[in-house]
Amino acid sequence: MKNVLRMLNNRALLLFMVAGLLAPACTQVYFEKPVPQKAAEMQTIPADWTGVYLAEPLGVEDPTLLEQLLPQCFRLERLSESRLLVASEYRLHEKDIPRLRSALDEQKASGALLDYMLTENMLLCTVPTEDGGTEQHYTALLKKGNWYILTQTIAPVQLFDLKSGNKISYDRKSSSGITSPWLPEADSMSSTRTPLVARQIQQRWYFNSWEASAQKWTLIYVEQSGKDQLLVKQSQVQNPEAFKDRLDYFNRITPFRELESDHYEISPTDEALEKLLAEKDLFQTTYLRRIDE
Repeated sequence: MKNVLRMLNNRALLLFMVAGLLAPACTQVYFEKPVPQKAAEMQTIPADWTGVYLAEPLGVEDPTLLEQLLPQCFRLERLSESRLLVASEYRLHEKDIPRLRSALDEQKASGALLDYMLTENMLLCTVPTEDGGTEQHYTALLKKGNWYILTQTIAPVQLFDLKSGNKISYDRKSSSGITSPWLPEADSMSSTRTPLVARQIQQRWYFNSWEASAQKWTLIYVEQSGKDQLLVKQSQVQNPEAFKDRLDYFNRITPFRELESDHYEISPTDEALEKLLAEKDLFQTTYLRRIDE
């Protein structure tokens, strides 16, 4: 078993998606222009989206111990009628505390971990160093209902601004311990602003973002799949091998023009787009299930 403390530290640093809300797949599908064509411009962010959601990626087999113990959650905050802030955080459910203790005890018995203290507020571990000394590592915990939030992992991911027509993606730099009278020990961040075209058809939303490096559009599709559940798809392929095996079939729906290795461009009609989105294993898919705090 991998060193559990190391996994906890790594998870505490893994804050953002490289693209969109989800981890990127190998094969990217770009759009020639924003989709769908016959759709109304999105005017307001749904008020009932506000909340914390547990991310449940589709098609993930044999999740690691880390993924089981520390699932990723997204916090959606409606800042105004036209602005939506998406933040990411990792959580530990109280029912998994015994499993975490068992894993830590296993590491302690092996000598990889010298000692640990797990409290309501933090996990503090003593580990050996290469020079024969010791050092302490810790992860702060914040209790919310049945969950413990790893506070170092809380960070903004993206801001969708319908009024200005922009999407802002945030990227936190390494912890710098900035000294500020307003934000003591704050972390620094960089951000990237890209054009956004958001459209809506009934309970289906289409967030088209301009990818400057490719000079093409990418898509995040959101569907209200239940009272407390959102289905999210983005234009990255769920299973690259299966995609290549079925490429002839997809080409009969709409032509997939290969730009370079593992990069394609499409310009589907609205009907073709709906067929592609209905394909269960084509685009990378995650269910966001609302949880109580």
